[in-house]
Amino acid sequence: MTQLLYLAELQDERWAAIRSVIEDQASGSVHADAVTSAFRYSPDEAKALISIAAALLTVVDKPA
Repeated sequence: MTQLLYLAELQDERWAAIRSVIEDQASGSVHADAVTSAFRYSPDEAKALISIAAALLTVVDKPA
């Protein structure tokens, strides 16, 4: 049983890491600072980010 709990924690950590990376990738679009104000996403990039975010909603809990 302990091994199963450990594997579940690893899986949760992996999903959380993926969520964090996608959040970082998409977060430039909502800022207007010197670095991110020039960020532009192509239609395909925007669709990919939206699709990934939607898929993550099915497996990742809200951040604490």
